[in-house]
Amino acid sequence: METVWRYLTFAKFVSLLEELRALWMSRLGALSDRFEGTLPHKTRENMIVSDLKWKPTFDGQPELQDQLANMTDRNVADGQDVLVVNCWFLGESESPQMWKEHVGSTEWVAIRSTLKRLDQSILAKQEFTVIGKVNYVDFSKHDMGVYHGSQAVERALLKEERYSFENEVRDRDFQCRLPWVPQSGWQSSIKKPIGWSWYIRSL
Repeated sequence: METVWRYLTFAKFVSLLEELRALWMSRLGALSDRFEGTLPHKTRENMIVSDLKWKPTFDGQPELQDQLANMTDRNVADGQDVLVVNCWFLGESESPQMWKEHVGSTEWVAIRSTLKRLDQSILAKQEFTVIGKVNYVDFSKHDMGVYHGSQAVERALLKEERYSFENEVRDRDFQCRLPWVPQSGWQSSIKKPIGWSWYIRSL
């Protein structure tokens, strides 16, 4: 049984208990790590080369050629806007380093659950509601391939090696596919309904 831990402020925990009964999903581009949802250098270069192969098709149409040149970076930026994640530490016991890195006061709580419980608690599953394990790589050397690099849900599972202590799993989803999310603009965070009885194993 794979155990997962969620570290959150006491205020958020009380809100979770009393009002929300929901997972707090953060927009990928709003997270503190500026590399969230971006591409390894080699993959980005290969994708740009692949896009530019179509440039002769649009001879005499400079605006479309410019779009091709910027397509890869636009793909990344769009993914950072629309993809939201909920992050957990994977491990059979609590992580002292996670407490050190993520707890700024004594008013924090660690929720203990399992991957199975987490998956079963999600009430509003969409086509791209997927829980996956983060891979920690060297962005200067790693190549995830053009196909996987073009998909925001795959990019969301890459982080730099220096974050490997987080041993993270993530629930990933798209804001645009969640019916209760306003479509007038992307939110920095949203709340996804959960079945409370399945969610928490212990505190």
